[in-house]
Amino acid sequence: AWYNKGACDGAGLADPQRQLRAWYARLLAATRKPAFTDGGFYGLNHANAGNPAFGRVGGESADGHWLHVFLRRDPRTGNAVMVVVNLHPNASLRDVRVLVPAHAAKWLGISTATLSATDLLDPAVTVSVPTTKLASDGVPLPEIPAASAMLLELTGTTN
Repeated sequence: AWYNKGACDGAGLADPQRQLRAWYARLLAATRKPAFTDGGFYGLNHANAGNPAFGRVGGESADGHWLHVFLRRDPRTGNAVMVVVNLHPNASLRDVRVLVPAHAAKWLGISTATLSATDLLDPAVTVSVPTTKLASDGVPLPEIPAASAMLLELTGTTN
């Protein structure tokens, strides 16, 4: 159906298949962003130790047991992405807040009053937080479905 007699245009795909194909196109485009091709890595799980709003499921006391979050940033272009991964096989994570300490904000080069983000995999997902609240209140995230990820491209950063 994707091959479509050599046209390779997906014209024969069913709607769910077309949606999956579009998702993969967004994923491949995201991996070509400078944050991934030329950027550095900054892990955020350590900064969220003790954060009760960081990936707990049910009555668990371990923070980030199911959640892995890190930053990627290319210093030349300033392109930055927060990668959020829910590793739980069947539980969605709700009311997650990712604390971004001052040293991480400095590493990102944040220069605006508000840090905004758009999910490169689902552009309908956007978040925004005052930069003064990054370390105390964190970045509020929408529900993160089981075994899924968000690639939040950050705006409000500079070279």
